Amino acid sequence: MPIDPSRYESEYRVFLNRLPNLSVAGQADLIANLARLLPDFHHIDDNTKSAEYYRIFQQWVQRLSQSHLGAPIGALAEVMWVVPQTQIPEYFANLRRMTLSLPTHQLGSALRYLPHVLEYLPPALQAYEFSLLAPAIQRVEPAQRTAAALGLLESTALLDNTVTKQVWQRALRLLDGADELDIMQVFQAKKILRLTWLLSPAQQEGAKIEIMAFIKRNKLTQNTIDRLHIYLARF
Repeated sequence: MPIDPSRYESEYRVFLNRLPNLSVAGQADLIANLARLLPDFHHIDDNTKSAEYYRIFQQWVQRLSQSHLGAPIGALAEVMWVVPQTQIPEYFANLRRMTLSLPTHQLGSALRYLPHVLEYLPPALQAYEFSLLAPAIQRVEPAQRTAAALGLLESTALLDNTVTKQVWQRALRLLDGADELDIMQVFQAKKILRLTWLLSPAQQEGAKIEIMAFIKRNKLTQNTIDRLHIYLARF
């Protein structure tokens, strides 16, 4: 609801101040929800408040047990654009280090949004940081691979051409052997459909090569193959 900025922050801090009194699971849940509200500060004020609270949440998540870190990491990654550009590489590296240490059942929640931050990194860091994420991507449980694949593919529009091709390759490897409804859920997601006109010609070519390779190595029904070819025709 649209309210006075000072009142909004006052209400926000009421929830923030409850963190010490909650269980670890409650802290993780509240941090994830409060983090996703940070863009409100960005829109009603300069980014000072959003960056300040972001730093607080980064400190809090480092105190949580690894069994509850996936969702907070994903939420902080989703809104990392609210902090100053110069701080993003350090914040990303911090979340990436925590992600690599997560138990497998937490990886899907973290990787749903963490790859998005690659777009905001300096081009010279993109390939390096993506290579460091690879071990975590390989450990994602089958039930969470659709979410992780979405997170990877949604990150591709502003990446270097070579990195984009690597991301498509990793994402589609996650979908190998997946239920065909899950496969089409990825390709019919709004942000994935938009990639067909957001990617550069070189990026489009790399994506098409990886999709064709995916079709060849998976035993898909003709209906799914036809739908994937429709997607390819959009490039």
